[in-house]
Amino acid sequence: MNPIDIYIDETAGISRTSECVKFGVPVKKSELFKLDRIAVINVENNEAVMFQAQPTATWSDSSIKWFLLEFMVDVDNDASAHYQIISVDQAKANPHSIKVSERENAILIDTGVARFEVNKQTLTIIKHDLPDQDSPSSECSCTIEAEDSSQKHFSPSVSNISFNSSPNKLRLTIEASGNLVDDKLNMLIAYESRISFFLEHSHVEVEFCIHNPNAAAHPGGLWDLGDQGSIYFKELSANIRCPAINELTVKQSANSKWRSYDEVRSLTIYQDSSGGENWKSNNHKNRKGHVTNTFKGYKIFADGKVKATGDRATPFVSALTEKGRLTCYIKHFWQNFPTAIEVVPDAIQLKLFPSNYADLFELQPGEKKTQIFYLSFADDQTDLDRFVKPLLPRFDAGYWERSQVIPYFYVSDTVGMLDPIIEEGLTGEHNFFEKREVIDEYGWHNFGEIYADHETLYQKDGELPYISHYNNQYDPIYGFARQYAMTGDARWFELMDDLARHVVDIDIYHTNGDRVEYNNGLFWHTDHYLDAHTCTHRTYSKHNATSSIEGQTGGGPGAEHCYTTGLMYHYYIAGNKDSYAAVLKLANWMINIHEGSFSLLAQLLSIKKNELAKIKQLIKGANLVDYKYPLTRGTGNYITALLDAYQLTNDSCWLLQTERVIKETLHPNDNVSERELLNFEVSWSYVVFLRALVKYLFVKYARNEYDEHYFYARDSFLTYAKWMLENERPYLDNDDVLEFPNDTWVAQEIRKVNLLHYASLFEPDPSWQQSYIKRAQELLDYTGSKLIKSNTKYFSRIQIILLQNYESNLIFICNKLRSEFKEYSKSDYGKPPVITMLKLASSAMMKLSKAIKKTSIKNEIDWVKTRM
Repeated sequence: MNPIDIYIDETAGISRTSECVKFGVPVKKSELFKLDRIAVINVENNEAVMFQAQPTATWSDSSIKWFLLEFMVDVDNDASAHYQIISVDQAKANPHSIKVSERENAILIDTGVARFEVNKQTLTIIKHDLPDQDSPSSECSCTIEAEDSSQKHFSPSVSNISFNSSPNKLRLTIEASGNLVDDKLNMLIAYESRISFFLEHSHVEVEFCIHNPNAAAHPGGLWDLGDQGSIYFKELSANIRCPAINELTVKQSANSKWRSYDEVRSLTIYQDSSGGENWKSNNHKNRKGHVTNTFKGYKIFADGKVKATGDRATPFVSALTEKGRLTCYIKHFWQNFPTAIEVVPDAIQLKLFPSNYADLFELQPGEKKTQIFYLSFADDQTDLDRFVKPLLPRFDAGYWERSQVIPYFYVSDTVGMLDPIIEEGLTGEHNFFEKREVIDEYGWHNFGEIYADHETLYQKDGELPYISHYNNQYDPIYGFARQYAMTGDARWFELMDDLARHVVDIDIYHTNGDRVEYNNGLFWHTDHYLDAHTCTHRTYSKHNATSSIEGQTGGGPGAEHCYTTGLMYHYYIAGNKDSYAAVLKLANWMINIHEGSFSLLAQLLSIKKNELAKIKQLIKGANLVDYKYPLTRGTGNYITALLDAYQLTNDSCWLLQTERVIKETLHPNDNVSERELLNFEVSWSYVVFLRALVKYLFVKYARNEYDEHYFYARDSFLTYAKWMLENERPYLDNDDVLEFPNDTWVAQEIRKVNLLHYASLFEPDPSWQQSYIKRAQELLDYTGSKLIKSNTKYFSRIQIILLQNYESNLIFICNKLRSEFKEYSKSDYGKPPVITMLKLASSAMMKLSKAIKKTSIKNEIDWVKTRM
């Protein structure tokens, strides 16, 4: 294995010592098979550093494709460091490791400088004295507590708790789940938590995620706040009880000065709103349509009196107790408002959802929310500063290219015509960070989301901008990940990470109690060219008389809005296990949508909508092609989700289902003109399906698997590409058939550009290759010339289409790869399948047979209930 260079830039002005960094490392196929044959060295002094690693993906030859690496970093403030991963004959074990043991009701952790205990029943974290310290001990302890709307108290009951017991640990993470219950075991809300401890450190990282598993009533397919399945509560906090506090200091950010509050009995730092110019935005409406933020920014109260005010706090609170120092920090304190830290003589309360707020908190059915906080028991007050902006290792773009973990990723030495538009996403007046300010895209419910500013295009002058959320449309998570790999710019990583965490918590419908076609699905972006009102991130509101889609007034998660690839890369790059789980949830959801419920009533309804409808068409003399799936982005997203699940798990069942879907969607000998693809408004998204088909071909290429399924997909793709070459033209050339003719359609041309280039890659005939390349360049020139002059090129939707689709050097890529793809003699695939009465009858009988075998009275009742 060639050495892998890792670069670390310290940009927050914080000196780092033995900071544990965690990140995903991509590896070229066949280069690394075992992680016990690597070491990590500091290039400056050639000394090995402690690390831990685990594989997260493998190539088809069982070599490692990705692994999650953690190692200790030293770097001065505003400086850079250079490390390498190298191959060794035999790796040495870390000289030290976190020690962990279990008792009946507790897990005991010794980091080398601190000892902790986690209670298996209550999730209480206890900090113990070290053996050489004086006894007796009066330990600090941290418990999660909540209050409902009637001020009844709830605390964690643990249903499952586990940790990885492998050796050589720099980080030990305990995972737990259960419910918050009262003293009579009545449940308020479900939770999941991760508690992490670090070798030779005395700080603790706690992720605490609350979850409402209820199904929504969503009457009429409308999803407004106030649903009967919502859970309301007044407060959720982490309460750290400790011996009497003798000294109390606070600083408002990592780089500010500490201020003493020794003479006060109680202190509260409370962030009521974002502190931005639009802090009272309608984005923060509650179920009654009221914005309940009461003041701009934050206030610091000492003994009930206001001592300081400001806009945006990132506070650290440090207390010197009889048993040592305790310092606390809540991640994204102001961004996730309302939040508070309150100090009383014998406790510090980290109020993740504070009772100070002038309203109840509503967690909608199927929603989650994850908060992260840190506790440090080090004498050094600056111990937690590192967590304001953790170090982010990076590789040069050339290494990403060599690894090919992102298929067809190649670095260009020149600036492409659309690259300056993409750069505006970071540096322009309307960049993605500035977009947040327009509608105040902050608060625990909104932070990380993308403001869908393109939905304001048809608003009248002077109107407040619509509240409109993007909900990962077209997969900006993947676009951000791709740009991060291309540039190494940490801002792209930040956008990716913030959005992925929001999507996983808020935009996915985490329930099993609703319709199978909704459960665990991704909500659509909010309604086109309408205000979201009180439906938050859930598409359809009762306050809109109709949808932007004529005749539609409601709905739910749908197949044409499913994006998994960015979440897959977020897992690989950031090591976030929630994104891994989300991909599998979404892939299973897509199976449920497309294959249907096994309820007898569900299958009868399916027969009515499909088989009977087609029988009527046949009786009228129609000639119908026998395909199960439509040629749309919904089917394309289905294939993409299946392929992403396959890449995460290496379970071939996902790939087999992909191949079934492809064969039941198109055929190499299709008469493409009969599929009415020039009806742009209805059929434009066939290009998304074809792009998924290309992804499948690259997956097969990576496996060196050139079988009948590969050839079938390849030839089908070329059949449609040739039709594109002869028939496709810019969408806006026929704007009379478009409901909203605008420059989004210009940006969509880039999808055609890509497909034509890929056609040149897979096409064995040189003359056809040149024709594809020529037409692709014509469309690219058209797109570039139009968008460069566009006054809406900064819109979210345009930016995101470019982020994930624009390749400035596709001609080079295709020329480079062409010789690697196997050529073949075209097979005789016969004629495309045609629907007959016999096939329809057989299909209906098969559906009924499966339903009868698996049905039950309970299934039928549940199916009816979810549709009442």
